[in-house]
Amino acid sequence: ELSSARQLANGTSVAGGGLFYANPHSININPALTAGAQRIGLNIGYTALISSNEVNKTSYANAFQLGTLIPFKWAMFSGTLSGIMVPFEEMNLGNTINVKFGLSKEITDKINVGVSFNSGVFWGANTDWNLSANFGFTYLYGKLGFLQDVRFGASLLNLGKNFSNTTLIPINKNNEVSSFPMIGTIRAGAAATLLKTNVVKIGASLDLTTPAFMNLIADMGLQFSIKDIVYLNIADRFNLRELVNN
Repeated sequence: ELSSARQLANGTSVAGGGLFYANPHSININPALTAGAQRIGLNIGYTALISSNEVNKTSYANAFQLGTLIPFKWAMFSGTLSGIMVPFEEMNLGNTINVKFGLSKEITDKINVGVSFNSGVFWGANTDWNLSANFGFTYLYGKLGFLQDVRFGASLLNLGKNFSNTTLIPINKNNEVSSFPMIGTIRAGAAATLLKTNVVKIGASLDLTTPAFMNLIADMGLQFSIKDIVYLNIADRFNLRELVNN
């Protein structure tokens, strides 16, 4: 998620965000989100992180991603290459290079499904590799009361071998990092447009994530747009285990 600034700002919605948006990197969250795309797309993203903690050897970290969407008659193909290099003491993610491929399809006017595959390498706090698969679907409900473009989504992520041979510091320092990311992560959420005029649109989204049923994470997003040109995205995250462990 760090390698896509817009995904971060949208609240990483499994339903595509309050104002629906899907790019190649959406397969990180839900591989079904790209099913409705109609054109070939290219996406480039970069995220810079700056730390003021003097303990760190460097105050700068970064993440990047390159992705593409290619429509075929039978399915939508998506592919991404992403890199994350974050060595901060307070946020040590090590270094990863990841390649992902996804296929998604519109089953009906309202139901989309998708599958994606991950592979990558990890270094900087020991070394490791991963190979896993993700599954997802979306349901386009439509209008519900004053809400417009109501959507529901769910995904099952990280099924396979994830990074486990690392020396990263876990949420609870008394334990060890068992898997990164956590195998069998379930995400579910909803999104809708709250206000829609010829000039302004406002949408909101809410996701709940349960990594292996060992934690509860809530992602909340609020999106504004003016003439579909200027966008303002606000998001926040609640992580139960991080809160419990200060």
